[in-house]
Amino acid sequence: VALALLATLLATLFAMGVFSVAQANSHHAERSFSANTVAPGDTLVATIAVTDFSGIGSVIETLPTGFAYVSSDNALAGELPGNQARFTVTGAGSFTYTVTAPDVEGTYDFSGTFEFGQPSTTVDVGGDSMVTVSAEPVDPPEPPEPVEPEVSLSSNEPGAAVQITISAEADAAIAPNEEIQVDLSDFSVPDTIADSDVQISSDGYSGNPSNVVVSGSNVTMTVPSVKANGDPQDRPVMGEYTIRIKQSAGVMNAASGGTKTVGWQENFPDGAEKEADVTIDRVVKLSETSGTRGTMITATFKGFANGSATVDLNGSKLAEVMIEDNSGTLEIDTTSSSFKANQDNTITAVDAAGNGQDVSGVFTVSPKAVVDPEESPVSKEVTIKLSDWPAGNEITAVSIGASDVTPEDTATTDSDGAAEFNVMVPANANRGTQTVKVTGDDGTSATATLSVGVLALTIQPAMVVPGQQITIEGSGFVAGDKITSVSIGNQTADVDGTANSAGDVVIAVNVPSGEDTDGIGSGKKTVSVTATGSGRVAEGSIEIPEATIWLDPETSRRGTTVNVSGSGFPSGDLVQVKYENNNTFVTVAAGSADASGAVNIDFTVPSYARIGSEHNVEATSVGVFKGVTADAIHNTPGAMVSLSADSVASGQSITVSGMNFPAFATVAVMEIGGVDVRPVPAPATSIDGDFESTVLVPQLELGNQTVTVRVSQTTITAFLSIGTVAVSGDPADVFAGLGDRLSRVWYLDRATQEWSFFDPAEEFVAFNTLDDVSSGQVVQVIVTEGEPIEFQGMTLYAGTNPISLD
Repeated sequence: VALALLATLLATLFAMGVFSVAQANSHHAERSFSANTVAPGDTLVATIAVTDFSGIGSVIETLPTGFAYVSSDNALAGELPGNQARFTVTGAGSFTYTVTAPDVEGTYDFSGTFEFGQPSTTVDVGGDSMVTVSAEPVDPPEPPEPVEPEVSLSSNEPGAAVQITISAEADAAIAPNEEIQVDLSDFSVPDTIADSDVQISSDGYSGNPSNVVVSGSNVTMTVPSVKANGDPQDRPVMGEYTIRIKQSAGVMNAASGGTKTVGWQENFPDGAEKEADVTIDRVVKLSETSGTRGTMITATFKGFANGSATVDLNGSKLAEVMIEDNSGTLEIDTTSSSFKANQDNTITAVDAAGNGQDVSGVFTVSPKAVVDPEESPVSKEVTIKLSDWPAGNEITAVSIGASDVTPEDTATTDSDGAAEFNVMVPANANRGTQTVKVTGDDGTSATATLSVGVLALTIQPAMVVPGQQITIEGSGFVAGDKITSVSIGNQTADVDGTANSAGDVVIAVNVPSGEDTDGIGSGKKTVSVTATGSGRVAEGSIEIPEATIWLDPETSRRGTTVNVSGSGFPSGDLVQVKYENNNTFVTVAAGSADASGAVNIDFTVPSYARIGSEHNVEATSVGVFKGVTADAIHNTPGAMVSLSADSVASGQSITVSGMNFPAFATVAVMEIGGVDVRPVPAPATSIDGDFESTVLVPQLELGNQTVTVRVSQTTITAFLSIGTVAVSGDPADVFAGLGDRLSRVWYLDRATQEWSFFDPAEEFVAFNTLDDVSSGQVVQVIVTEGEPIEFQGMTLYAGTNPISLD
């Protein structure tokens, strides 16, 4: 009764338009039949799947003529026309109704008869629309094979970043905004995954989830309500569907190998839970898969159980490797005879848990060719050695660079795949590193490299200077080859040489310098000889030292003699020595270099040399080989003033001496404490800039006074201590005022650095060495314990007192 009342109420409300559905074209339905061909009068079940609808509404299916409504799993109450199926819609979902087929055979079209809501609006319907009524017996359709859930990985390598593809069949429609959760417990999952890194697709449907959330190893995604192009998504995920978590999402395979499980739940959290297994391979991966014997390779073992694993080569134990964090590495030298040529060499492993690899490492030993020697000039024989070739392989072609050098005698590899033969490096071979290629009759080939150089020259002496003679010896030329010139550095010298019957040449030539001022220069110079007949080239080198000079002494006064010694100058050439004068150079001496380029020349420091300055000294070749230059620095000492005494009394005489002042110049200023003390006439300097003058010390205050001397533009100062009148005396008298407080007096003679002493004790009288003291003399007075005592205006304390006597 209650259901009848509810149906009547709903019908009335629909009739009033209360549940009228606006914008019906935004809704979608899918129709399917229990069979598309039925016999006349048989019953037929139709299924309607409604999506993108919420709330309460009604659906009216107007049947083709002849079909009669029987029943529905949620029909509206009340009388229904015989050609209509009408039922309640409560949200998105699937509903069925049953009809009977007419007796008239034919094909009937259900399309365009689907109405949604009140007032009714025709809605586009997907799925089945045609039903055939036939009296012919119809076999019932075979039920479809259930689709087994499946998961595939873009890579089965442990730890690899992968795309995970999940393929399954939905147990129920998964409508937009419903969720799917994927469990990746056996994988490494990032903290976040972008929506664009996940794709969901089914028949006629594709889009990125609107919200992808990562929680631990679970990835939850919301079925999108819009398509990838932005259009509204009006279909659910139905039937077979695919979820792709792209490689760019950052999901990584487990580090361990073996079977791993991927689980997922449709219509999360209440829908069906499904899972499928995948396999992570245990892999032996080699850094090189092929190479000649002796190649070092690194084998990486991934996915194995931790602990010690046994590594085999071609089924025989090779080594043990330690696996940590499901990975390990092993360096392998392929020199071993265990590596076989002309076959795959397989590297396998068994881990601590007894698991073997799913993917083996395979290394192929490549045929090898070696050239001996690795460097050779043209027109010389070299030996080619082959190994690891197929046995009985006849060598059909050999080339060096672009030249064919196949040996005249047939070479064939032996049972071990080895062979050895000689070839001539062609005369026209390009210089530098060339590829040597060897090819066998079965197409096997190998390459090596040969450094092709010029013929070598022997040159003596190896270190020479311009103008010095060198002897050049060479071999490998063609008998009768003419040598007309020799290139040395950037210069060329004419010669006349001929290769003898053995192809040897001997040439004597002087090292040229060139006409420009730079000459041939210093350093390593290439010596090149080219034969005008065969065109063969030979090279060697010489070393030309940089010209260098030394001064002895490096510092001296004007007018002194300085020795210039040096090396690296042109053999036997004239060398001038020049001394700097106001940024120009003046020749002060000249001499000749010996045969080996050494010089030894004396010069006198000129009078124009500035006192107390540095002066550049140059030695330059000016003969046949001009412009070879070396330089050094000469220093002239600065002006000095010395006094005959450090301390005097006013009225006494003192001698003032000067050195290294300008020559032949009058002393313009000579002052003590600012008082002019020059004698008349004023002293003048000698040719060496020296002078000496005895002057009277004026009456000045006691203490240090400045002594100033100026000659020309050069001014020098010194210091003089002014004291009282110096009076000599017996130490016993001078120090008598100290009485028994005097212990001893010490004096150091600065000139001789000898000590003398005075001790008033009677037992030391015969041993005293200080017999006389004078004013200004600095002594050390030792006073015995007691109160401070006054002496010559000074206070002396117990112990040693350094004083200057009045």
